[in-house]
Amino acid sequence: MVYRDLKPEQQEWVVANYKSGVKVGQIQGEFGLSNYNFYTLLRQKGVEVGRTTRIELPPETVEGIISDYKAKVRTTIILEKYNVSTTVLYRVLEEHGISKRSNRNRRIRVSR
Repeated sequence: MVYRDLKPEQQEWVVANYKSGVKVGQIQGEFGLSNYNFYTLLRQKGVEVGRTTRIELPPETVEGIISDYKAKVRTTIILEKYNVSTTVLYRVLEEHGISKRSNRNRRIRVSR
């Protein structure tokens, strides 16, 4: 779909979800937007895109992420539960002085 075909409220939904950290692929899939159309829409709406974009999470989301991580909830579950990327997860942990967990103690399965 071409971004111009989206209704104004759909365009605002795309922008709001991008700013809140929803995965790009998930937003694109909602309306069938190509990369070109997706990023063109964001630029048209004045959204700074790329690595400089900083996602601001609500305080309750940040607290939930930290709480779950400290409770040793699997990272994949946290990412799905709060709908954030790995980058956002580790930024939140770093900002709050929480060290990343090590994979050293994981058991390796050997198939026979």
